[in-house]
Amino acid sequence: MKSFKGAAIHLNGKKTAIRASELAGWLKLQPFCGLPAKAAVITGSDWQERIKDRTGIVYFEDYWARQGETATPTGDHIDLWDGSGLTYSVVNRVRRMGVQQLRWLPWPLDGLNFSDLAASRQILFWEIK
Repeated sequence: MKSFKGAAIHLNGKKTAIRASELAGWLKLQPFCGLPAKAAVITGSDWQERIKDRTGIVYFEDYWARQGETATPTGDHIDLWDGSGLTYSVVNRVRRMGVQQLRWLPWPLDGLNFSDLAASRQILFWEIK
């Protein structure tokens, strides 16, 4: 992360990116050994099938609406893929059960709402073996 110039915080003394789009942009520069020269474009509803049994980093561009957005969403996410799913979280556990989006919960539960990853404008995958 020494060459990463985007917004970051330090967790346990290690630089940690906080904006998915900036981290994805940095990964496109192939900043470390073992990262493919180019990310695979896996956009579409079958994105999970296309990377099944592979491991790496997956980036979802423009799939969730930020507060105040009514038209095109601009929210992104980047995560690790273990061959069958994303890093454990309550939301990702619910997705594994087949619920792909949840948008109707009112305040104070609205923080649990989530959008469909397959609706991303673009999905990129960097395979890491």
